Amino acid sequence: MRRARWAADELAMALGCIPGLVLIASEHDGVHRSDAVLRIEGRVEAGRAILALVRSVSGTVLGTVREDFRRRAGLGWADRAVGALRAAASAKEAERARAVPARHADIEALVARARPAALSQEPAMVAMALDLLQEALIRDPAHSRALALAGWARSVGANHLFTQDPDGERMRAAAHCEQALALAPGEPEVLTLVAGALSMARCLDRAEELVARSLALDPSQPEALRRLGFIQNFRGDGHRAVAAFPRSLRLYPAGHNGPMSLIGLGIAQFILGEYERSARSLALALDQQPARAWPHRFPTAAAMHAGSREEAQRSLASLRRSFPDLTVGLCSHSVALHPDAKGRVLDGLARAGLPH
Repeated sequence: MRRARWAADELAMALGCIPGLVLIASEHDGVHRSDAVLRIEGRVEAGRAILALVRSVSGTVLGTVREDFRRRAGLGWADRAVGALRAAASAKEAERARAVPARHADIEALVARARPAALSQEPAMVAMALDLLQEALIRDPAHSRALALAGWARSVGANHLFTQDPDGERMRAAAHCEQALALAPGEPEVLTLVAGALSMARCLDRAEELVARSLALDPSQPEALRRLGFIQNFRGDGHRAVAAFPRSLRLYPAGHNGPMSLIGLGIAQFILGEYERSARSLALALDQQPARAWPHRFPTAAAMHAGSREEAQRSLASLRRSFPDLTVGLCSHSVALHPDAKGRVLDGLARAGLPH
């Protein structure tokens, strides 16, 4: 019983770090009858907490998490649990938003629907996210999260070459990001999204500062932890990046876009010249999310540098199925990666057979 009370206090403190979250005591449940109100149910069992996130009115379980009470990679169990619970709530919120036609959705539903699409970093999904965010910003030009998501999505499109106008998209992304920061300088999700967009434009010092601020405000953010690793990749510091991505995977092993951490790890290994290990990490990530095509430029180059031409050409074929007009010249317009690593990627792509 004492352990359960301790766990409840730890969880309440972790939840209290989330800006904008209102905690309601159980005796007030009868007063707040909105289905937007969520309830956490849980128990302590064999040195771990088992928690369920439930909609108060409908009783719908949004997600269940299990966390042992040990610290892992420097983060306490309650912060890890909050990150998992938030991911479950966000996924359900997006699912509900998708069920409402865009023309009938309110602004929050549009943004909820756009968020996972933008974070997917897939061309069609990013385009859909931008359409939804454009509608949200027509209705409310000062919606900080919509602006930050739009800035992120445009930066992704520019860096991954989803657009024929990468320089123009970077300019539009920068404008969105500056507006978002001016409107919500203390909102962790805005800080993380803007940091991601800035990192892909190689504004690395500022991006790292924003991620640090975001994590100080709210430590239970898988995307922010992952972004620290990508910033090191973009600096060309493979050693620090190789340390960052396994930490993210240890903290949040179940979901939370873990394959993106594996992609980041594979890129870090490529930077270090560990081409066979890089190809294995990237292959594992792509096996988990086979529809994700843009990362194939890295296993193509890694396999080529490792001396496995057949594997490189298989990966290149997957890349070109989704990007039939891609050339080495177009790939050179991606600016995020450190110039030395980028040069080796371009060389590997060219030797594998990507047209100049």
